[in-house]
Amino acid sequence: VFYCKDAFEGLDTMNLLIDGERRPGLIERIRREAFEFKTRAAEIESRAQESSAQQSDFKVTVSRDVRIPAPPFWGPRVVPAADIPFDGMFAGMDLKTLYRLHWGARGSGEEFDRLIRDDFEPRRLALQKEAEREGWLTPRSVYGYFPCQSDGQDLVIFEPTAFTPGSLTPRGKIEERLRFTFPRQADREGLCLSDYFQPKESSKFDVVAFQVVTVGPGADLLVEQLNARGEYAMALFVHGLGVSAAEGLAEWQHRRIREELKLEDERGKRYSFGYSACPELADQAKLFELLKPESAIGVTLTSAYQLVPEASTSALIVHHPAAVYYMVKV
Repeated sequence: VFYCKDAFEGLDTMNLLIDGERRPGLIERIRREAFEFKTRAAEIESRAQESSAQQSDFKVTVSRDVRIPAPPFWGPRVVPAADIPFDGMFAGMDLKTLYRLHWGARGSGEEFDRLIRDDFEPRRLALQKEAEREGWLTPRSVYGYFPCQSDGQDLVIFEPTAFTPGSLTPRGKIEERLRFTFPRQADREGLCLSDYFQPKESSKFDVVAFQVVTVGPGADLLVEQLNARGEYAMALFVHGLGVSAAEGLAEWQHRRIREELKLEDERGKRYSFGYSACPELADQAKLFELLKPESAIGVTLTSAYQLVPEASTSALIVHHPAAVYYMVKV
């Protein structure tokens, strides 16, 4: 397997592979680089384990003297489609990302402002109305609250049936459901996602929320139809709006969770699997075991743990006020 960061590097690699004289040199270099990477990764993992063996000052800070919100219910719940406002979903979109990343806006200053004012902004508003009117965006959401504790770098999820709504005190036998293992920074503050939750030695239970949202397969189908007709520019606009709407819906759902937990505005963070703090994409399968989004809202996982439809997102919600986004070097 040869990794290429873009199409140009892919072309160079293929040219080397079919060249009988240069192919051996390419393979030797790849093997050497792979060995060096594996050695470096092992060293980083060793430092991370040494760091996790010691309870850092940061962990003490985030694990104590924090109000733990009691959720209004335990386990998963589907949000009725009628309860999801299109305006709320669109309001949660990051327009900078939509315009620059998905729609390809370039430039700055007056030129950029004019493009947004005269083209992208009216186009976005028109597409939003069309999407709602014709139904090629169908927002759906499933989310849930689960009792948990941290155990080193693990976040242990318990069966919610032992807890009553609005209470963090178990009423019956407590059973472990599953656990997530998160990497710890080998430098800087030594952060690990599990640090934001009550440790098992405290005998206190914490709460973690999970969510999966989607705007449905309609945007994907429309993009296919537009491409088939040669309307490539419109296909780009529809695809970009669909992906951005899914992110906006994720933000809307996160705000709803904050309201139900009676948290301050902007308290806590939303982490998606595949990113630095929780890089193991295969953990999507554990999230799916908890929320069952396949039957709830029609979102499935591929063998590579990608969400289908494409305009869908999943996340783990940390309520702790000290939660931040951070990088873990690999």
